[in-house]
Amino acid sequence: DEIIGKGWEHFPFKDLIPFEGILSGRQSQGEIESSFDTPLGKKVLLANISRLYDEQGQMTGAVAVIFDYTRIKELEESARRKERLTELGDLAAGVAHEIRNPLNGISIAAQRLMAEFEPQNNAEEFRFFAGQVKSEAGRLNEIVSRFLAMAKGKTEGHGQINASKIIASTLELLRLSAEEKDILIKSEIEPEILLNGAEDRLKQMIINLVKNGIEACGSQGGTIRVRLYREGVRSILSISDTGQGIPEEIKKKIFTPYFTTKEYGTGLGLSIVYQIVEEFGGQIGVLSPPKGGTEFRIIFTKQG
Repeated sequence: DEIIGKGWEHFPFKDLIPFEGILSGRQSQGEIESSFDTPLGKKVLLANISRLYDEQGQMTGAVAVIFDYTRIKELEESARRKERLTELGDLAAGVAHEIRNPLNGISIAAQRLMAEFEPQNNAEEFRFFAGQVKSEAGRLNEIVSRFLAMAKGKTEGHGQINASKIIASTLELLRLSAEEKDILIKSEIEPEILLNGAEDRLKQMIINLVKNGIEACGSQGGTIRVRLYREGVRSILSISDTGQGIPEEIKKKIFTPYFTTKEYGTGLGLSIVYQIVEEFGGQIGVLSPPKGGTEFRIIFTKQG
């Protein structure tokens, strides 16, 4: 009732279907692709526009048949992402194994140096560099672990889990490290929300998204808000931060494996999140308004 009978030019979405250009002859008829942003990300429309003529051959208007092309676009992107992961999976597993053996040796050697050796000269400098070796070995091991998690793909044996309890307990583990950086984690979690999936994968997803928010807030501190709530038959998880936000031009790239804007980033954290969301039968979208801040919103359609 709000739109029927009104002129197309009066609607805020009028530019999605360029009737004016078609009728004036400035634009050719046929298929066009348009997109617009929603709270769950970008929607893609495929429209077929044709001019209408009367019996005398005079143009009387135009008609558009519009198809919501979003899901097909998502499936195409998902297929490309999976193809890339498949290509890199075997490489990741082999390289990770070869790296971990010498990495363990380096880490153990650094640990022994720090615990068992005390040089007569430059002791403080010795401890600093030995600590650096151990720290960097640990960072490399974390990168290898992410590599393997990405290559591993879906986990087996999914069952029904209490997402409310799992998310609440995971946030408790993250609060201390957040508070050390002057970042407050606020949570609003409705009880007894059940999902079908693996508990460890849900924990991994929460850790990745919250750590991403902590990094986005940076040294200036900030707030991370985590909400889990029901909306009809769906369950919605929202994780937002007060950081600097994500530029529009890179939003569509953030879930691509190995894409990162961080100096020491691996580009795997959000790719793993996307993979886990798919395992749970959900959809993830990202909102980052010009004023700053980012919200990841996940809709679980297969609630337990």
